[in-house]
Amino acid sequence: MGDLRNAERKWDFMLDHDQKIGYIRLTQFGNRAVDEMKAALEQLKQRGARALVLDLRGNPGGQLTAAVEISNLFLAAGRIVSVEGRNRPQEIYDAKPETLITLGSADYPIAVLIDSGSASASEIVAAALQDAKRAVMVGERTFGKGSVQNLIQLEGGNSAVKVTTAKYIRPSGKNIHRFPMKSKETDDWGVRPDIEVKLTPRQEVEQFLARRDRDIVRVEPSAEERAESASSPRSPNPLPRTGRRRQSSSPRSRSAAALPFSRLLPFSRASPAERSRAKRRRGGSTSPSPPS
Repeated sequence: MGDLRNAERKWDFMLDHDQKIGYIRLTQFGNRAVDEMKAALEQLKQRGARALVLDLRGNPGGQLTAAVEISNLFLAAGRIVSVEGRNRPQEIYDAKPETLITLGSADYPIAVLIDSGSASASEIVAAALQDAKRAVMVGERTFGKGSVQNLIQLEGGNSAVKVTTAKYIRPSGKNIHRFPMKSKETDDWGVRPDIEVKLTPRQEVEQFLARRDRDIVRVEPSAEERAESASSPRSPNPLPRTGRRRQSSSPRSRSAAALPFSRLLPFSRASPAERSRAKRRRGGSTSPSPPS
């Protein structure tokens, strides 16, 4: 996906038309991720893009093969990732030059946006590009999900158990996975940004609302549809209209802007004062309760 849509309501992958900077947002590594990424890069190539912003924020991951193939679109050689586990041979994935897609030049600038929601396959791509010094990481440290898990069916499929069988290793040899009870902030896990940019809770909400407004496709009724609606007989007790509205000129929608800020945040992220004010508005107790 891109940042904005064009007049045909399709994603426009050119972020800056003057500087020829492309922007591609990948939300998951599913079955169509590789083909969609190739199509977006080819479109940018045809339009003369000279740089790229790859947005992996909030991407929880997906298929290992998709992560390897997408990494290979930016790398001509070198290690992408290796998989190590007990009772299984080591799996090594290296880049191949025939799948490389270049924009302007082979070493065109790439910035990768990451945050604490970037996990698993997202971290494989980010780590491969960072270790190869192919891209600059911008944002926050990633989640640290570098384990390979298999689902084993039990009781004829009525239950199952998820077992960790292997782990992902970066090209540098460093570990990706963060062990909740053992790993420390000073340990090597996940992907650290080269340029750290942290958002405040309020900025996270504003960014979410702006992103939501851009993602929604709003279709205005045609002149014929408006005329037909105006001429059709109305019920004596019409139901409230729930039609789509036009996209607001402000990135923050009016309906969301009217909500108390604390209700837009996860309960545990709101401050005690914000929780107290929110409860008073709802007529509840003013004593803060622990997050669920």
